[in-house]
Amino acid sequence: MRANLRNILLADPMSRWAYDAIHAWDFTTNEARWNRRRLQSIKDTPGWTFTRASAAYYTNAAGVMSNFASGVPRIGDVGLLVEPGATNILTYSQQMDNAAWTKTNATISANATTAPDGTTTADKLEEDSVNTTHYTSQIPSASGGATYIVSVYAKAAERSHFLLYDEGVGTFFNLANGTITSDYSAPLAKGIEPLTNGWYRCWIAVTSTGATGPQIMVCNAATTYSYTGTTGYGIYIWGAQTEIASYTIPTSYIPTTTASAARVYDSPTVASGLGGSYPLSLFCEFPMLHDINVTQHPFLVQASDYTESSLFLLGGGPGARVLYDTMIAGGATQAQTSVTGAIAVNTVVKGAARFQLDNTNIARAGILATNDTSCTAPATATQVTFGLAVGSATAVAPTLIRRAAIFNRALTDVELQRYST
Repeated sequence: MRANLRNILLADPMSRWAYDAIHAWDFTTNEARWNRRRLQSIKDTPGWTFTRASAAYYTNAAGVMSNFASGVPRIGDVGLLVEPGATNILTYSQQMDNAAWTKTNATISANATTAPDGTTTADKLEEDSVNTTHYTSQIPSASGGATYIVSVYAKAAERSHFLLYDEGVGTFFNLANGTITSDYSAPLAKGIEPLTNGWYRCWIAVTSTGATGPQIMVCNAATTYSYTGTTGYGIYIWGAQTEIASYTIPTSYIPTTTASAARVYDSPTVASGLGGSYPLSLFCEFPMLHDINVTQHPFLVQASDYTESSLFLLGGGPGARVLYDTMIAGGATQAQTSVTGAIAVNTVVKGAARFQLDNTNIARAGILATNDTSCTAPATATQVTFGLAVGSATAVAPTLIRRAAIFNRALTDVELQRYST
């Protein structure tokens, strides 16, 4: 018996984190298990379907960008990326020498170095010798929405600091060490993401009026944006993007030329032979990508008959970032438990939840919530979805899922704690 168990563990790496799960998916290694049988890849899962009617970018753990063709799920070593649809309303997003970009006391050297996607398409923003500000900017013709997420890929050259500015607010970035120096005036949110070969993706979230656009401004010190320039000194830039959103981070890069361009939403679903009679339990491992607000509520893993469901979701007001389990039956929420304490941004979290008649609970990072002992179980689950809103084919906010599993039984409190650590 022990020898057989050892052989199973050696043959199936997923058993090390999802032992006894009837179905399991490791998106970081593109492996799956269905009815406790190991499969060759995620797409071999019975009933696996995926749609996205456009190409889309993915950034791996080494910071290397790659472009996935239309209809191909973005699965890689950081997990499965599921995003809502988005539109980049800037034009010529990686051709800043184009007249769509206004150069103020600055010039653009086109195709000056290798971009984050490996193509020689990154431009250089170069200051002139005038004692003033040095920047490039664009006011998009399309506008609307309450929030803009403004982002650009940047890399140090002779200068290593720059200001990203829009709608009267902005943030100073240090490209020498990949940090945020300070704010010109605080945006709604801000961030910097390291990529390969000295590149960083920098962004701010601003309240939009539709009257202004992003300015990418070279600095000669941490917060010095007006100075006597040295002709030819500057920074490398690529992939500018402005999108209208309710979340607080940019979605994956959407290249544009003469007009704005859209990326269609991701929709990954397993809809065959789930065998989801209750009780059942769910497991999910994911990175906390960003702060959230009451309109975002990213969804992680959902077992449902498409009307009634049990699921993981992230919810709460700004700064809350709480992992919930929710059980919906008869058109009403029957149970919803969570572990107190906000999840830190950029941390990987594990959660496990039990969904059972009068016995529903969740554990996060080994901490158990308070059990709900008065709840009705949903209709038998016939499908599982990843990153999608309840009863919908679209995501609410950008979501990465590393691993997920379904157990066709009620995990005990001790098991919930163990699987979540």
